[in-house]
Amino acid sequence: MSTHREGRLGGAGIVCLGAVLVQAGILVAFLVGSLLLSGAQVTAGGDPAWDAAVPFPVFPVPSWLLTALALIGLAAALVWAVKARPADASALTGVVGPAVAGAFAPGFFMFAFADDGVPLGDYGIALAIGAATVIVLFVAAVVHGARADRTKSADASIGETR
Repeated sequence: MSTHREGRLGGAGIVCLGAVLVQAGILVAFLVGSLLLSGAQVTAGGDPAWDAAVPFPVFPVPSWLLTALALIGLAAALVWAVKARPADASALTGVVGPAVAGAFAPGFFMFAFADDGVPLGDYGIALAIGAATVIVLFVAAVVHGARADRTKSADASIGETR
């Protein structure tokens, strides 16, 4: 009988996942809003494909908001990575994808709101923090995954000697 628990998110994992999903959700809302209301214009340098009901941007996305969400996500990822158990490797791995989507959002806005083709650096800060979150989650998933494999091997060898 195994005493190992299935992967769990825990409080820090839920906060991390929530922060990165909100960033990705802001991007999706912006893109859908731009498609429907501003004639599919998604960048400052672009032109609407049809008559726009609302001029670009449909709604401004402040860089401070994405930076704050990225900081929350990184802090929660660090706490989760430190407190995680080997059984949590699958949960850590499952959050890597949403973290990539969350990190992509400020990268998109960095170019979408560019002034004369020059990317806006404030969004770059959120992008760097989001990339750090992805790295923390990935490393934690690999480390805890390796520990889970060693634990399973040890359990199997103990079962064979009985």
